[in-house]
Amino acid sequence: MKSRILIMLMALSASLTAQNFDAAGLGYARNYLTMSHGLDAFSRNPANLAYDTPYKLAIRVPALNVSISNNAISFADYERYLTFKGNQGEWSDQDRQNFMALIPDDGLRLNANVGVGLFAMKLDQFAFGLGMVAEGNVSARVKQLLGYALQDLNFTSDFNFREDELGSGGFYSAIKLSAAYGHLLDFNYRDWDLDDIAVGVRFNALLGLAVADIQQASGLVRRGTNGSNFEDEYVMVRGEVRARVATPEEQIPGKGYSLDFSASARWQKDWHFSLMLEN
Repeated sequence: MKSRILIMLMALSASLTAQNFDAAGLGYARNYLTMSHGLDAFSRNPANLAYDTPYKLAIRVPALNVSISNNAISFADYERYLTFKGNQGEWSDQDRQNFMALIPDDGLRLNANVGVGLFAMKLDQFAFGLGMVAEGNVSARVKQLLGYALQDLNFTSDFNFREDELGSGGFYSAIKLSAAYGHLLDFNYRDWDLDDIAVGVRFNALLGLAVADIQQASGLVRRGTNGSNFEDEYVMVRGEVRARVATPEEQIPGKGYSLDFSASARWQKDWHFSLMLEN
């Protein structure tokens, strides 16, 4: 039974999406869910607030954290195709085909998360903070356009490109006020062969600043001639974007509350396990 619990915790830890490629994640070897302590634990894993730190009181002034990702191009792909070291400044025909194959048919998706901690304070096992959060994503069907750019563009007199669903996306930003508490459970850990177990909870209140939703984006590029006079040519370029936007000048773009729960455990001092449910 003990081995099954250990295997389950290891599997959960490996699949947690809180371990991201950003500045804070790199600082904790991309594993800040389990390793963060003090004020870092306030935003990462409130259960770790229960563990002792060299200081009882900590205050943090503005801090910035940014995470950017996409659904197609890895860092290795970037090094191979988009740096001089990887391609010596020139692409072969095979390189163009390979790069095109990286782009999904349903679109290239970009995601960005930005967090600005305006103020945070930790006192023993409690922590409080005020900050701003922003998140956005854009999905664009760029594979055909990329093909025109990477291959010879045959811009003939009957050239026609039309995409009615060229892209979509969304963006929101909000002010976030949070309070968290971590607690060491008081029972016989040795029955489970664990050194300690901590649980944590974080309360969040959010007030929306701005919201944008791109409902539809379309594009058209057409070349043609008027009648039988082939010298009378035209090129038509048209783009359209439909979006909904809400700002504080019009109305408050939403407000709400959420609760996050987490748990951490240590085994033989060297093994750390964490689980977090974030709303």
